[in-house]
Amino acid sequence: MQIVGMDIHRSFAQVAVLEDGTIIRQLRVDLVHDRLVGFAKTLRLEDEVVIEVTGKSGGRTYSAPAR
Repeated sequence: MQIVGMDIHRSFAQVAVLEDGTIIRQLRVDLVHDRLVGFAKTLRLEDEVVIEVTGKSGGRTYSAPAR
């Protein structure tokens, strides 16, 4: 299992991927449909995704739809 941390900005997300407590990958994903979908396709079903909650988000949490 990997833990994927995402810091969401207006036009991009800064992403860190951890495995066994070690950062194995860092990347920036533009928040346009094709690039975001492309990134999502790299995720595995068992991966955990964590999104930083700040600003006007109100602390909402969402579950991914079942595959």
